[in-house]
Amino acid sequence: MPKQTFFNLPKEKRDRIIAAAKEVFSKNSYEEASINQIVKLAQIPRGSFYQYFEDKDDLYGYLSSQMFLRMIDAARQKLPECDYDPFKLSEQILPSWLEELFTGEDSSFYYRRLEMFHRRQMPHLKRQVLDNRLLDNCLSDEEMAKITAKVKLGDASDFDFMVQCISMAFYNSIRAGFINYEATGDANLDELKAELLRNLNYLEVGFEK
Repeated sequence: MPKQTFFNLPKEKRDRIIAAAKEVFSKNSYEEASINQIVKLAQIPRGSFYQYFEDKDDLYGYLSSQMFLRMIDAARQKLPECDYDPFKLSEQILPSWLEELFTGEDSSFYYRRLEMFHRRQMPHLKRQVLDNRLLDNCLSDEEMAKITAKVKLGDASDFDFMVQCISMAFYNSIRAGFINYEATGDANLDELKAELLRNLNYLEVGFEK
């Protein structure tokens, strides 16, 4: 987590540092990306970097978590219109997330991250525990209760299992898209979306039973 001195900075400067970090991590592997590259692009002294972050790991973890949480927050906004149905929500948002990951504004950053996961080279984010499950740990008790009632789940363990199943369906689509992209330069989003929706439908029928 960044130090308080980072959050005390003017928004323009915070945004400049984050934009520089995103660019450097998008153009380089995690190992190749350096603090020197980031501070040069952000136009700050190297010493100032350590007033804001512990190290590169700290910055990378914060950047990743903020991008993830923005996606989650957008999903939460749609919960009421989906009548707190987790499968209806997933069918609406997950295909758009695939587009964002593979063709969106930050696709280069996501690609580098997927590359590290695929090659088992993900850095140990010791200060940022990034829970990438789609709904769990990001919902209020009231939201969880409404979702649980909608799908007629038994207890918290059922909820966790449902979230893990939805997450796995999404991750499998990401992995397939990454492999396609590596091999052909095209993730083939139409096929990925169709397969994802089919798997979500299988899960929905199973949980309803």
